[in-house]
Amino acid sequence: AGIATLALLVWALYPVWEQRLSASQYAGLIYQRMARYADWGGRPRRSSETPAEYASALSQDLASRHGGFRLGPLTTGASSPSDQDAERVRTITDGYEAASYGSQPLDQSQREQVQKAWQRLKSRLWSLVLARGKGAKKR
Repeated sequence: AGIATLALLVWALYPVWEQRLSASQYAGLIYQRMARYADWGGRPRRSSETPAEYASALSQDLASRHGGFRLGPLTTGASSPSDQDAERVRTITDGYEAASYGSQPLDQSQREQVQKAWQRLKSRLWSLVLARGKGAKKR
């Protein structure tokens, strides 16, 4: 019971800890999570890839796994799910690059953009992880 209580406490306090991170630290954390989840889903980041190259490759991989499936016709100006995934990957990567290599720290607006992109992308990445797990069980 003690370990479960401790785990629950850590889980409950984790968002508080995240909010204390600077915008630049937060962008780095989210980029690392994106790469970890993608790795678990079958698309690891290669050591030779720059963040921009990785973002492009990950976006292409996500698009290929969408299989072109759409829930209905797109309205004029709307983007496809794969375009939305690519935009979210790019937003997170841009935040990471600016935080890691830029001369100015990220501001709150940039943090919010990264956070919003992550909130919408992480379920997509988790679906890849789960799909990969199902494929492994079939073997």
